[in-house]
Amino acid sequence: MGIYIAVLVLVLSGVLFNVNKSFRTKRIYIFFVFSILVLISALRKYTIGIDLNRQYYNLFIRVTSMEWSDIGETAYDIGYVVFNKLIATLTNDPQWFIAAHSIIVLGITGWFILKYSDDVVMGTVLFIANNTWFMYMNVLRQALAISIILIAYDVWQKKEWKIKRYLIFTILLLLASSCHSSAVLMFVIPIMERAGFKRNKILASVL
Repeated sequence: MGIYIAVLVLVLSGVLFNVNKSFRTKRIYIFFVFSILVLISALRKYTIGIDLNRQYYNLFIRVTSMEWSDIGETAYDIGYVVFNKLIATLTNDPQWFIAAHSIIVLGITGWFILKYSDDVVMGTVLFIANNTWFMYMNVLRQALAISIILIAYDVWQKKEWKIKRYLIFTILLLLASSCHSSAVLMFVIPIMERAGFKRNKILASVL
């Protein structure tokens, strides 16, 4: 627990250094903090995270000995299994799998906070204090899917891409859904954008 408290204190120190004063200081802050988060996540033992311990660790070991033609035989979403297999082609060490997942998921999260948060300290504090970071050490499929969704959201904001953004956005959400089927719910983003998030839309949004 001590290491997590220390990380949160470190994150909050960004207020003292006024890191939000420029994009350069924001970038340095995000790189420094998320490098530490990646390091802790990448070096953690596989027993940290119930799902990692009981499911994903064993799945990776199983996938290392599987042929590409057999990856559809598992009970997991095919995109996530393919991700495992891609890592397995480089190494059969589960620790490297944990590290690769941490780098990808936290790297994308840090980039997203840097790009879309006016206050990167608050964005990072919420990421940790709301237990999202901790959950990412456990729910690996969902974390990978969310990372792809963040990229899809960024693509959706590029209105100058016109019809191309619809195509890439759809492809990315389908890819995210192949890692965890719940990602398909994010197809509501274009609908919500057109509807607008006004007071009379809140009930519909909740539903």
